[in-house]
Amino acid sequence: TAHGSPKYFISDDLTVAEHLELYAIFKGADRTNLQTEIDKIIEDLDLADKRNYLSKHLSGGQKRKLSIAIAFIGGSKFILLDEPSSGMDTSARRRLWDMLKNYKHGKVVLLTTHYMDEADYLGDRIAIMGEGKIQCLGRPLFLKNKFGVGYSLTMVKKDINDPSEPIIDLVKGIIPECNVLSNVSAEVTIQLPLDTTS
Repeated sequence: TAHGSPKYFISDDLTVAEHLELYAIFKGADRTNLQTEIDKIIEDLDLADKRNYLSKHLSGGQKRKLSIAIAFIGGSKFILLDEPSSGMDTSARRRLWDMLKNYKHGKVVLLTTHYMDEADYLGDRIAIMGEGKIQCLGRPLFLKNKFGVGYSLTMVKKDINDPSEPIIDLVKGIIPECNVLSNVSAEVTIQLPLDTTS
């Protein structure tokens, strides 16, 4: 798992790249293209500048990323991630989401999260738990249609200093009954009635 302190054993005296090579070999990975796979996952998790750092010099967030990389390296088919984006800022969360979306093909990824937008973006099927039991289970759009109050459209601006009003005005011009849920940092989230999602 990748929540809090990583559940994979991480040695203080191995670098990021050495950890990935070690775990890939433990998993029986083919060594032919191993360095290419290591390079790609390091780049995708934004750890390129930390590649040769000893893990004892990594921040908590960087150790969490290393733990996620260890989970995926070596062709793992089943991966469990426990709140992997907890404590990350918006841009780091989005980058992680894109990485997970690209890496999940051909694998089963079980992910726990408190963020509904994370579950919506990453989940093919979502189970909502309450009091230790699954309360409902289904595809995101099914759950929205059955239990939701609308469709959340989230956009991320390239520049945090750009104004959000032109975006909001554009959406309101097309769907006047929309409602701005949040306009914080680089993200703008607008709630749309479900019958306008198309």
